[in-house]
Amino acid sequence: MKLYVMHIERHKFDGVPEVEKAFYINMGHLRNELMVLVKFLKASVNKPSDNPILIDVQMAQTFLIPRILAGKVWEGWQLVKQLYIGTPVRLGIESNLTQELKVAFRELEQYFKAKKNLINMVRNRFAFHYDPSQIKKQLKAVDETDKLKIYIGEKEANIFYQMSETIATKAMLDAIEPGNFEGANTKLMKEVTEVSRLFIRFCDGCLLHMSDNYLSHDGLILDPEEVELPDTPSRDEVAVPFFTE
Repeated sequence: MKLYVMHIERHKFDGVPEVEKAFYINMGHLRNELMVLVKFLKASVNKPSDNPILIDVQMAQTFLIPRILAGKVWEGWQLVKQLYIGTPVRLGIESNLTQELKVAFRELEQYFKAKKNLINMVRNRFAFHYDPSQIKKQLKAVDETDKLKIYIGEKEANIFYQMSETIATKAMLDAIEPGNFEGANTKLMKEVTEVSRLFIRFCDGCLLHMSDNYLSHDGLILDPEEVELPDTPSRDEVAVPFFTE
């Protein structure tokens, strides 16, 4: 796989206005976090197992990651409100974005204008904060079909409280769409991934424009160095196992 390494010259970055410098670093940081979590979410469903224990734990991981992703997306929007909306940064960047990126940002604005959006609820009750009342409510609905378990390995890294994840996940899904776990799951995955990708596209548009504006040299952004990464795996082949030796 080809990779292009851009070496940042300190004096060029020092010339970026402070408010835009802060926006650039924060958006790069947010973009990295979202992309790593999106990749983890994809890897969590790769290589499905036939082993019922591994299926159990893989399913739990698949619900854990979008909870964290929802929290990061919500925090990302608070960052954008602070550093972009209503600031000179927006005035300097927005007119240079493509129509596609402008539409992506408008979709983000419309989504977060709704105070009761799914991402806000998941972040506040199940990701960055916990709502014990939701768990208590779900405990009353537990029955034998839930097949609650605890997996205990010889190492602490291989201990997994499946019963906790089963109840917490069902509580979250019931909060999204009461009585419709399948529909809630579809809605959760769709909204979290779609909003994350809108954010990533918006970050990329802003960062590329600012890199070209402040860090380019003779039309090239920092004269990138081309390197080759050997043995890069396919994203469809990467899996995230819970149990490890």
